[in-house]
Amino acid sequence: MHVVFVNQFSFSNLGGVELHILNLSRELIGCGVKVTLICRDQIAKDGWRPEANDIEVVRVSGFREMFAFMRRRKEDFDICHAHMSRKPFSFYGILCARLLNIPTVFTPHCFYPGTSVINQTQKWIYDNTITHATLRMANRVVNLTLCDQAEAMIFGMERSKSRIIPNSVHFSQIVSSQSVSFKAKYGIERDYLLYVGRFSPEKCIDFLLRSHISFPNVDLVLIGQNDGELTAILRLAQELGLSDRIHLIERAAFEDVYAAYREALALILASRYEGLPTVILEARALGTPTIAPRVGGIPFIHGLDSDGSLYAWGDNDGYVKCVKRAIENRRNIDTARQSAIFEIYDWRVNGLKILTLYRELVNGPSSLSEAWVSDEP
Repeated sequence: MHVVFVNQFSFSNLGGVELHILNLSRELIGCGVKVTLICRDQIAKDGWRPEANDIEVVRVSGFREMFAFMRRRKEDFDICHAHMSRKPFSFYGILCARLLNIPTVFTPHCFYPGTSVINQTQKWIYDNTITHATLRMANRVVNLTLCDQAEAMIFGMERSKSRIIPNSVHFSQIVSSQSVSFKAKYGIERDYLLYVGRFSPEKCIDFLLRSHISFPNVDLVLIGQNDGELTAILRLAQELGLSDRIHLIERAAFEDVYAAYREALALILASRYEGLPTVILEARALGTPTIAPRVGGIPFIHGLDSDGSLYAWGDNDGYVKCVKRAIENRRNIDTARQSAIFEIYDWRVNGLKILTLYRELVNGPSSLSEAWVSDEP
């Protein structure tokens, strides 16, 4: 089988969606599946990209070039799987595949709410036209959570097309990763709270900085890629007098990120909205407490809503209480709950579910194809 993924960004712009595609690709390749990624962005200026040698990456400028490439390689591709909501590039991928009679799968990941009246209006128009068309054209839709599924149905998805398969990680790879001293490598002397993710407005990193004043003896480590907010973050840190307690790392190897989880007091998030964040799963794999707002798909992650890890978005007092509780408990995470995380969110389990979905579309449903389909992750 040969799967062609369609996503606007390649692995040189490694966000949650790109990491999802990369990990899924590795799982599929391990099952003997060939993988091609069609994307639009260029290689990062510094040439950085994670290891992805077994994945063919093809860059196209738009619909015409994408269609020409897919038509030329039509006989090679068994499935087209497009990713990310509200991206014309994903719509192009589904449309090209349908015109060429290639079975299609669409994973929206999440639908961020508008941040202003103008932005909300733009998204409403897009969702009632392009999003609606994408969901209707796709043969199957992979939703990460029940929340994601409900939103997709509002925008026109037929429920019968939906398969709920949560975002996942390779737990064995994370747990067995090389142990390095993160503090020593990056010159950090004090205990720290950790943020991992893009530096973009919807991640609300300014909230984390303003709230950090409540923890005078704790540093804050920010690991991620600039997505328009880096300058504002640095300026705000200086205004708040936090520059000497903020450690900002734009590029870090996976091993360094895992080491950062191991040594952190807690992983912290403040996003306005999220699908099902990989970073929470990575942190939980290593027993690191996670503090996150009760938005989007986050409450659907097993155990988070029952161990004091969630707070109402934008609630500074609630956030501070959660962090203080995590610091006091010092990694007091129930082992049974952690084992359940491994069973639900491992790519060895969910990669097979997606592969079964592909085979169902190519070969028709088998007697086993419905065994894993449920309303809950």
